[in-house]
Amino acid sequence: MATRDTYTGRKDYFINYAKENLKRVPLDLTKDRFEEVKRAAQEQGESMNGYIKKAIEIRMKMDRQNGTKEHEKAP
Repeated sequence: MATRDTYTGRKDYFINYAKENLKRVPLDLTKDRFEEVKRAAQEQGESMNGYIKKAIEIRMKMDRQNGTKEHEKAP
């Protein structure tokens, strides 16, 4: 059985890991958009965080392949 000290040590490890390796990105969504993203993530069996990260990766891959910037595209 894990002791309180073991739990505290693990917790401290993860907090320190996050401080050193992660950067939080605030994201504002309208309530409707939030529900839409939440529903889409659930339909794919993913968390919202995972769903958004995957969307970012897909967009970045497409941008690299196309070699264009959004503001350079014709309307």
